[in-house]
Parts: sequence; C-alpha cells; structure tokens
Amino acid sequence: MNVMSLKSYDDCHYAQKGVEMWQRGAFFTVTWAGRTDFQYPPLQFWLLGRSFALFGKNDFAARLPSLLMAVAMLLMTYRIGTAMAGRRAAMVATAVLLLTTLFTTNARRCQTDIPLAFWTTLAMLIYIEGLEKPKLHALIAIPLGAAVLTKSVLGLFPLVVVPAAMLVPALRKTLRNGWLWLGLALGLGLGASWTIHQYVNFGDAFMSFHYGTMVFSRTAQPLNLMNILTGYPLILMEHYQPLVLPALAGLVFFIMDRRRRGSTAADFLVVWAVLPVVLYSFSGLRHLRYLFPLLPVFAILTGYLLDTRVKKLIVPLCCYVVPIISIASAAIYWIDPTLLASDNNQVFKQKIEVARAPLEPGTTLPYLGGDYWVEANPLLYYWDMKLERPGDTTEEAVAKALASPHRSLICVRDRLNEVTETGVLHETVVEGRGWAWLRFPLKEPPAASGI
Repeated sequence: MNVMSLKSYDDCHYAQKGVEMWQRGAFFTVTWAGRTDFQYPPLQFWLLGRSFALFGKNDFAARLPSLLMAVAMLLMTYRIGTAMAGRRAAMVATAVLLLTTLFTTNARRCQTDIPLAFWTTLAMLIYIEGLEKPKLHALIAIPLGAAVLTKSVLGLFPLVVVPAAMLVPALRKTLRNGWLWLGLALGLGLGASWTIHQYVNFGDAFMSFHYGTMVFSRTAQPLNLMNILTGYPLILMEHYQPLVLPALAGLVFFIMDRRRRGSTAADFLVVWAVLPVVLYSFSGLRHLRYLFPLLPVFAILTGYLLDTRVKKLIVPLCCYVVPIISIASAAIYWIDPTLLASDNNQVFKQKIEVARAPLEPGTTLPYLGGDYWVEANPLLYYWDMKLERPGDTTEEAVAKALASPHRSLICVRDRLNEVTETGVLHETVVEGRGWAWLRFPLKEPPAASGI
C-alpha cells in the first residue's frame, strides 16, 4: 500500500498542479483538475512538473524541489552570515536553522513558501556579493523575477534592498549603480510576464480573481492600531520558536555593537530583519508563512548572539546536538515520511485506496458535504479521480450516484441521515472520522414474503 505522505492541505493540491504542468507541457497557465487556476503564478508548479518528468509521479518527486531549495538556503545562510557577521556566527546560523522546526517541516512539504524564501535569500546574497563586484547586481533580476513568478506580490520581498540602501550609509553608493537598477527592472519585467500573459488570454476573469479576490480583498481588510502593532509580533512569538527570541536578543546586541564598529554593510541585516515585519503589519491578511524569507536573517542574528555572548554553546550545538537530531530526523523520514509529516486525513487516504480499487482513473464521484478540498485533493493526486464541487442537494447527489456506472457517493457523516431519509437503499463501503463512501446496489432486494 502506498505511503501517501503528502498532506491533503495544501501539498496534494499543489502537487497536482505540478502533475498537470508536466502532462500539458505548459508554463504560464496553471490548471487543477483541468480547470484554469489563477491562485498563484506558475514557476513552482513548472519546477514540480520537471521533477515529475524526471522521477515519475510520486511523493519524493513532489517534495524534491523544496528540499533542494532548503539545502541551498542553508548554504546561502552560511555565506551571507560569513560576510555580514563572521564565520563562527555563520556556522551557528546554519546549525540553528536546521534546528528550527518551522524551516525543516516546511522544507519537506510541497508548497510555495520555502521556494519564496529561497529566491529571496538568493536575491539578498547577490546584493551582498555585488557590493564588491557591482556588475553582479544585474543578476538580481533572476531571483526577483522568480520570486514574483512564485508568489505574486509577495515575491516583491527582495525589493527591501532599495530601502536598505537608503537607510544604511555604507550601502548608499549602490543606489548609484546602474547594474542594480537594471537588475531590478529586468526582474520586475520578468515577474510581470505572467500577469501580461494571463490578462491577454483570460482578460478580466484573471484580474478579478487574482488581484481582486486573492490580493486586494484580503489585504484591504480593516485594521486597528493594536492589530497593527501586535499582529506579526505575536505570530513570531508563537510560531518562530526557538529562533525568534535569541534572534531578537542578537538584533539588540548587533545594534548596540554598532557604536563600536561604526556603520558598515552589515547593518543590512537590521533592515532585512525589521522592515518587512513593519510593512507587512499594515496588510489586513497575515500568515506565519509570509515571513519565511526572514528565517535566514533570524538565524544569522542568533549566530551573532552566540558568537559574541555565549561562545560555550557553539561547540556542543554545532558538533553534537544538530548532527544527532538531523541524522535521526533524516532516518525517521526515510523509513516512514508520515511520522514527520502527519496528516489528519491519513485515514481517508488509506481507506479510499481500498474502496476505489474497482474504479478507473478519471472517474468523477458525486459529493455531498462541505469540506471539499480535504477529500478532493488526495483523490485527484493519488488516483486521478475527480470529486464534484459541493452544492448539490441530497436528492441531486443521490440521483447522480444512481445514474453513474459506479453508483458511488462520497458523503460527510453529518449528512448521512439525509441520504437515509431519501429511502434509497445503500451500503457503506468504507467510513472514516468525518466521511463515508456509499454505494447503491443495482437492484433492490426482494421483499420478504408474508406467511
């Protein structure tokens, strides 16, 4: 039996988009279940498609792009940390990032958030390397464009380099570097290519859904002063442990030590760590994943804290704690990925594999329920079976089941009594915590003869 380790939310959903990218050979237009999808830009789904093309349709291929990007983030964190805070701080930063559950857990998932953090970190690295070789700044076009093609307006995160250059005296000379502005312009143009393509091909339907519903209506939600001041700080305190508290202390000491060392390019770390939190606080929609591009700088600031104030912890942390935990986690994940990527919907996936055995791929099942995506995503990704959109009345759903060759209906348990009340004979093939697979016999059983 397949492990089926991808979460129903959102990994199976995104993986299926990658499968359809691979099968259709497309780039700009994303689809799910054959329907055009305007939720996110196409780059990560295209990369998923390349992974499926190389390794086949399986969970390893679905996770591979994010895993490789996470490894690259570790290497870039070390490089940036070395340039900005010193080699020992960089070593600790890499170790701390490996200990951060938020990072390692999402590195194993099939989503767009680690990829956004990867492209953003690459942009920051190129900017820092370009301080010595200004022509390198033109290359910032690649990660900036890729970030936008991964996460739309959230992909504009790398533009933090401009206010950083304005705020840090040692960086202001980069604003006179034409290569930087060329890179930023090319990156924005590359990122805009998706919007242009989708508008030309789909017009107002695309603009209304993506920018109207997905972007504007969410970010324009009303805010009050307390919400602005406490929203993201509370998210950081709740979800970014054990990284955020030592990073905050490291930031404080980093600023204090500035008086001794004077203004340097390393002040870029302060702007990178603080400015996005301030700017994002004015958005009506907040999510802990939006701050993933801050993970590297938080790790570097933590490394700075240990390197300058708690040196005794460096050797045990980097030589014993992190290697042991990393090796153990890798071994557990290799043996059974579900142990480190648990899904509350695992029962559904395992039991449905048995129930759907007689049915052909491509089958469409009627559905009676409300939490559509939790069943629809794994059905489509693992077995190429579509689930009809919710909205049918009980009678309509039963009628569709009776008219289909498979005579099956997936129904949430809260509505099983409605099916019973229709008086149509049915049997429960398999049942989970919140759902049931119903099948309607071809014939009613003969009535018992009276005596």
